[in-house]
Amino acid sequence: MLDKIKKAFEKKLATMTPAISTAYESVSFTPVSGVPYQRVQIAPGTPENTVLASGFYREKGEFQIFLMYPTNQGTGKALARAQLVRDTFKRGTNLVEGDLTILIFRTPTIAGTQVLGNRLVVPIIIQYTWDVQGEI
Repeated sequence: MLDKIKKAFEKKLATMTPAISTAYESVSFTPVSGVPYQRVQIAPGTPENTVLASGFYREKGEFQIFLMYPTNQGTGKALARAQLVRDTFKRGTNLVEGDLTILIFRTPTIAGTQVLGNRLVVPIIIQYTWDVQGEI
């Protein structure tokens, strides 16, 4: 099911305008010098077993977006894009992929800025849950 969660986030990300190039996990990507892009990954968390006598459990995790902007241009454009991402994946948003409904239950975190090589990096962390009705 993680593939469906990842796909739902990537579809929503692709609807953003203006669009920027995306580096997906384990897919070849060559950044263009001086041009911003974003890198994405999913980080599953520990499931919660909230009901003892049931197959119900709650998947939790993070979808992480790393905005990669050229250095020596300030932080304004990168932080404006980070806010746009935050607004796109705002708290209470439901993403649907097939029979799966994923809930974004917290306002996404814009986790500061840092410089790596010739890129200013702005991480955005989006926490999600998905309720699973299983059988014991």
